[in-house]
Amino acid sequence: MNEFLAGAVLSRSIAVWIKNIIPFSILALVCHVPSFLFTYLALKGGLHMSLFAYTALSAVLSGLLSMIAQSTIVYGVFQELRGRPAPLGESISVGLGRIFGVLGTTIVVGLAVGVGFLMLVVPGIIISTMLFVAVPAAVVEKVGGFEACSRSSSLTSGYRWKILGIAVVVALASMAAGFIIQKIMAPSPGEMYSATSALVMVAFSALLTPFSATTAAVAYHDLRRTKEGVDIHQIASVFD
Repeated sequence: MNEFLAGAVLSRSIAVWIKNIIPFSILALVCHVPSFLFTYLALKGGLHMSLFAYTALSAVLSGLLSMIAQSTIVYGVFQELRGRPAPLGESISVGLGRIFGVLGTTIVVGLAVGVGFLMLVVPGIIISTMLFVAVPAAVVEKVGGFEACSRSSSLTSGYRWKILGIAVVVALASMAAGFIIQKIMAPSPGEMYSATSALVMVAFSALLTPFSATTAAVAYHDLRRTKEGVDIHQIASVFD
């Protein structure tokens, strides 16, 4: 039985992501259309809401849309892992077909991690590692909410330090890229973000989704291979 290795997960995730960067990015951008519209209308309308309200609503919307994008990309990752093409139409169809399970999972994960971080951060980190593969579980196994989270907790058990290492690498890469873009697009002192700048930042945020989605899907595959002895064809057969 193959051992679960953090380095192997990251290297294969990078390879799959780079090979499919264009279709995966298109999927992420399509799923984030509501976020583009919200940002454009809010800024063009002069932000008839507090900056706090805008930031909070934007973050919640972006988070939900990122999870939907992940569900479409998970299908593409598994098709790539078994050497098959993943047309955009099929990826979107599969993602939308799992939308309710993914949304339920997103809500449970968000609440659990949020409460965990309110409890002095460390519990939030632990919960994040436990639920790292909840979305792939929801998509592949057609479950949602607490069931997908329970499945993720079971799969990650015994490997959470390695999962944490993977999550830290993904988070640091995203933060570094985000910091650079923010510095480039930041307005001059005393100025508000322009609609164009804000839309570019939304687009960049969307483009970060494919890498994290790919990593979660590859980790899910490797955990099932290690703990259950199943191969990629057995896992991905649910899409046939």
